[in-house]
Amino acid sequence: MRKNGKVLTGVVAFCLILIVTSTVWAAGLFPDGTVTTGNLVWLQDADSFGRLTWDQAASQVHNLASGSHGLSDGSKPGDWHLPTKSELESRVRNVSGFNNVSSEYYWSNTTEGSQAWAVSANYPSGKINKGNVNHVWPVRSIK
Repeated sequence: MRKNGKVLTGVVAFCLILIVTSTVWAAGLFPDGTVTTGNLVWLQDADSFGRLTWDQAASQVHNLASGSHGLSDGSKPGDWHLPTKSELESRVRNVSGFNNVSSEYYWSNTTEGSQAWAVSANYPSGKINKGNVNHVWPVRSIK
C-alpha cells in the first residue's frame, strides 16, 4: 500500500509540473524578455524606452536587438518594429504577463503625414503630432 502512495504522489507531482509548464508556455512567457501572443513577439517591459518622439521611437525600435532592454532572444537590429494601430489596440486590452504597462499613449507605426496613431487603454486612440512624446512598445513577428 505504501508503494502505491509513492507512485500516486509522483504522478500528482508530475501532473502539476505539466500544468504549470503548459500554462507558462501557452501564455507565451519566456525568460528572454519577451511575451509571445499569436504570431507576434512583444517586448515584455512595456516601458523600457520611456517616452520618445515618433521618429526617435521608430529609430530606437529598429535598432533593438538581443542584449539590450532585457532581451536575450537572439533578435537582431531590424527584427523589431512599432506595432500597427490594430496590433496595439488588441495588446493594451490584455496586458497579462507584461511589466510596466502605462495607461498613457503608445506610438503605432500607422501614420498620416506628420501625425501617427497613438493608442491607450484609458483614452480613445487618436492621431498625434510625431513631435510629441509617447511610450514605445516594440513588437516583432515570429521567425
